[in-house]
Amino acid sequence: MSEASRPSGGERKTGSEASRPSGGERKKGSEANLSPDALAWLDRFADALGVPVPSEAEIVDLLDLAGSAAHASHRQAAPVACWLAARAGLTPAEGLQRARELDA
Repeated sequence: MSEASRPSGGERKTGSEASRPSGGERKKGSEANLSPDALAWLDRFADALGVPVPSEAEIVDLLDLAGSAAHASHRQAAPVACWLAARAGLTPAEGLQRARELDA
């Protein structure tokens, strides 16, 4: 899938914009800080799946969800928790909220 045909919401910020939360929507100190290699791989994987790349906010929520699962149980739970949230049709933020409720 080319950039031009990628569904809206899949645009990725570049340069210094990529490391900043947009519009102050993220909690203080939460940034994805993914390496360029990770971002490039995610772009290619999203293309292969025919879906937009996750936004920085979604990436932060996914990483936080994975961290919550790993700290509450074992690191192996991290990717499976993300898959379960997606399978349930939850956004990364909703999955994170459910995980935090479970851990409370």
